[in-house]
Amino acid sequence: MTRARFRALPPILLVLALAAIAAQPAGAGPMAKAGLFYTGDAYGSFANIGDTVIAGKSAVVTFGCQTQAGAHVQNTVASVHSAPVITTGVIDTTGDSSDNGLVMASRFTADVHDANLLDGLITASEVTAVSTTSNDKTGLHVSSAGSNFVDLVVGGVPINVLPPPNTVLDLFVPGLGVVGSVTLNEQIQKIKANSAALTVNMIHVRLTANIPGVAKAGTEIIVAHAKSDLELNKAGSLDGRAYGTQAKVGKVILSGRTAFIALPCGGTGGHVRTNSVASVNLHSIGSTGTVTDTAQGTITGTDAIGETTSTVQTVKLLSADQGQTFLITADLVKAGAHAVRSGSAYRHPGGRRFGIRALNERREMQ
Repeated sequence: MTRARFRALPPILLVLALAAIAAQPAGAGPMAKAGLFYTGDAYGSFANIGDTVIAGKSAVVTFGCQTQAGAHVQNTVASVHSAPVITTGVIDTTGDSSDNGLVMASRFTADVHDANLLDGLITASEVTAVSTTSNDKTGLHVSSAGSNFVDLVVGGVPINVLPPPNTVLDLFVPGLGVVGSVTLNEQIQKIKANSAALTVNMIHVRLTANIPGVAKAGTEIIVAHAKSDLELNKAGSLDGRAYGTQAKVGKVILSGRTAFIALPCGGTGGHVRTNSVASVNLHSIGSTGTVTDTAQGTITGTDAIGETTSTVQTVKLLSADQGQTFLITADLVKAGAHAVRSGSAYRHPGGRRFGIRALNERREMQ
């Protein structure tokens, strides 16, 4: 007689439609300097084709709007599996704010191990992005010092030195010719009178032709993203974020945060900022239709007002019969968070709102 045995598998954590918000006056907190905000973000990897997410942002960290020196955030995932477009090993991301009395700085890092893109077309043992924005008596500065590649190979050609910023190489596949380009050590900097920022994307792939069985034209891939930002002379601060979906098993990211949007420290001047994707493919877990996330905020001399929302359409999750039926379905899932601070008092508390947050405990028959 054959006996069926079951073994428990790690639960899948699913999050759909998250929105979070907070508001505070400038200088809030015992270590804060009025009017100075440390901001930035980092993630390990991201892949999309047009408005469709292939692999959401992995190991995301962000300050949103940090007014205190000495803050530290970090995130780690064991791996990313979205083969053949992208796979990775361990990803570590960090963010830090500092002030030694002479220099104030925001610093973010992303460290990605064992990156494999487009079925081996690009590989690297380690990819590290570092972005630092600082302010001293001479003004605002940005730096990518610490960014690096280890064992980088592009199209079979080893690259043994750190390429200059914004180096662009053609991607050549035998039998197909040039299928796109990759920008190595991509850097985007903005320095103004009262703010400065530096974005570092160590690998940025853009496909212009199909690679049969691997990826379609229009696919973009980013590996090791870090952005740091300092903003001076602000009257108050806002901090918020929203995203549509995320799925993981333990520390293994199945799909990172989709259509992620952050509310800037200084608000948006009342204008609504939007990030959206046409659909999300969660592979064996399911899928969604359009994901739309918004952020808006206004700061005056006395008030800080902010709102974030996330809307996910056509949700189909967790099928046991190859997509014929699903455990969770919804035409629409929406989360919203709103905060108002006047002086030192909240009129409406902020917080975090989930549309759906589900743990799926799986058992496999042997």
